[in-house]
Amino acid sequence: MTDKEVNDFLIKINREEDSVILFEKNTDISKIEIREDFIKYTNKERIFEYLKEEVGLIKKTSGSYDNYIVYGLTKKGKKIVRLGGWLKYIEIQDKIEERQEKKENAELKITEFQSRNQNLPYIVSISGVIISIVALIINCSSNDGVLTQKKEHIMEYKSEEIKFETKKNLDLDTLLIERK
Repeated sequence: MTDKEVNDFLIKINREEDSVILFEKNTDISKIEIREDFIKYTNKERIFEYLKEEVGLIKKTSGSYDNYIVYGLTKKGKKIVRLGGWLKYIEIQDKIEERQEKKENAELKITEFQSRNQNLPYIVSISGVIISIVALIINCSSNDGVLTQKKEHIMEYKSEEIKFETKKNLDLDTLLIERK
């Protein structure tokens, strides 16, 4: 059964009232005299079997009329019709399979890399620790120079403050002396 036949059949079922189609049951094949009618009947039977059993797009419904079996679309069948038909559904499935293959290939490459480089995480961790220690040492040594400079500035400030206070005291003393 071709994909085009499945697509056409689904569209035909969807166009029917209540999305159901009738299939004549208990037809005595030996009584079909015209070869074309026989081929149509067997093809239709083959289509129904394929769509029902292998693909799961149609199902027998609870109702039946005289000598007919009533078939309707399953949820999957309705979804496929909504997506644009069987051909569109196959196209979407092919894309999904292609993406799945790409994902599996990427995961395989990652696994191969990890198996070849088992010690890489340890090397990266040790390198990070070494870099952190070196940065800490550099920071501390540069802070020693800064601390020394700060101490010098404090000493200079204190000496200037002492000079200022001494000068202030001298000025006060001279003022006191002058007043007397």
